[in-house]
Amino acid sequence: MHIWDAVTTRVARPGSRPIQREDPALSDTALTVDSATRLLLAAARLERRGELVAARELYDRVAELEELAVLALARRGTVERAMGALTEAASSLTRALHYCVDDPVRSHAIYVELGDVHAERGDYEEASYHYRRALVLDPGKVEVQRRLRGALHLSYCLPQTG
Repeated sequence: MHIWDAVTTRVARPGSRPIQREDPALSDTALTVDSATRLLLAAARLERRGELVAARELYDRVAELEELAVLALARRGTVERAMGALTEAASSLTRALHYCVDDPVRSHAIYVELGDVHAERGDYEEASYHYRRALVLDPGKVEVQRRLRGALHLSYCLPQTG
């Protein structure tokens, strides 16, 4: 008897539906790095399809796992920015910074994103602060220098509200 003789194939009956099992990463079980990674991938797919609220919820779930919190919070901030929730985006990005104090590359990217969020909010002083922090980590970034000059110019030229 050959091995191929013992292999059976599953044939779908007409009108039957395949069994849909819930992804273990989406359940309420404790997160592992593997399940959280699957959630990150699922959230990214949702984000690409424009399902931002659902993506944000998955990023929240992943943020519970310390090992991947910086990735989840940074993406959550980006999603919130795309949704127009700038205050929440600033909060998520600030929380992400706490997880990457020893990672200057990731910190730099988050500081730039925070600067952009504050600039969109019209808080140019806060934006310039974050752009400066980014430039401390990588002084050669011409684009960040340009953004800083723009934020400083706007913070001095626009009337202060208060």
